[in-house]
Amino acid sequence: MLDFTYGNPVRIHFGSGSLEKLPGEIKKHGTKVLLVYGGSSLKSSGGYDKITGILTENGISHVDFGGNTRPLYDRVLEAIEICKEESVDVVIGIGGSVCMDMAKIIAFGAKNDNLWDYLSGSIKPDGRPMLPVGEIPTFPSGGSEVDAAAEIEEGEGGERGSLYGMFPDFAILNPQLTYSVGMKETAYGALVTFAQVYSNYFGGSSRIAEGFSETVMKTIVDSLETVLEKPSDYDARANLMWASAVNTSGMLNAGKLRAWSLYGCETIAEELFSVNYRQAVAVIFPKWLRGIVKHYSDTAYSYAVNVMGVDAVGKSKAEVIEEGIAATEEMYAKFGIAATFNEIAEVPEKTEILNALDGFEDDDVLTREEVRDMILGCIR
Repeated sequence: MLDFTYGNPVRIHFGSGSLEKLPGEIKKHGTKVLLVYGGSSLKSSGGYDKITGILTENGISHVDFGGNTRPLYDRVLEAIEICKEESVDVVIGIGGSVCMDMAKIIAFGAKNDNLWDYLSGSIKPDGRPMLPVGEIPTFPSGGSEVDAAAEIEEGEGGERGSLYGMFPDFAILNPQLTYSVGMKETAYGALVTFAQVYSNYFGGSSRIAEGFSETVMKTIVDSLETVLEKPSDYDARANLMWASAVNTSGMLNAGKLRAWSLYGCETIAEELFSVNYRQAVAVIFPKWLRGIVKHYSDTAYSYAVNVMGVDAVGKSKAEVIEEGIAATEEMYAKFGIAATFNEIAEVPEKTEILNALDGFEDDDVLTREEVRDMILGCIR
């Protein structure tokens, strides 16, 4: 097992009564909040009225900042000015990782000038102040509710930016807020969590971390099957929500190196095909899994046997691994996940894709040629 330091300061309130904890958390810091949320689904589902009703009943005023479907830098700057003008005490991110990431960056930018210097990595944010942040996931997937990372699109010069090391103060996890998420969106979200958990499975040796990861992955599959049959099954929704949070809590990769190449590949896919993070990871993952095998055959073998349930008796290692990958591809197809980007996006000409990949450097494990083949395997 590799050396590690573990700590997660996020206070998590989980369950059907967790929203009742929201006023108490906010009043530790003040009585005015900025609500950062996405499109119309929060309001049409009744979640917005439920949250704002609790705030009003407890003497907490709120400023709306809705309509966020992508984490755009200009929108973040707009919200920062609102925080200053309205003397906001707490920033609340509601929805998926887009809004929860934005909430962290807005809270940080409200207390620190020259925000892009931090997002570009020119200055480290360590030790800098930020407004208190609360997260309320209604679309669990990427785990932003409990981690210290946040990403932004289209920053200065059109570049991407990231903020690392800044945790939310608290998170409210109520599985009932996810009941209205459609089946396809639920499947994409759950299988992105699945892919992220798998990336924790690499490097070093920790039976505890590996065992945790295997349990979480199997639970995701079982719970997703239940939710697709019974959309309001509380326990299944709760398992998917908790899987998203546990995934990024740090416990699953303690003593491990992780495989970061998955995220490099999905970033390329986002830019090439103009898809969102969930779509990019979901389509890429089975191809990435196949491409990574020769570098991590022992890990792929354990995954095939312990997660996908492949019977290894009388079979070679290569046969077991291949069955595990095939089972993964079948699982994605079963849950309605696109096998190629052609199914969900406008795909550029092959020459344009190849030209875009020319500038790609070798990843932590994969070579440029391997990444190229992987991306090309995602189109038809």
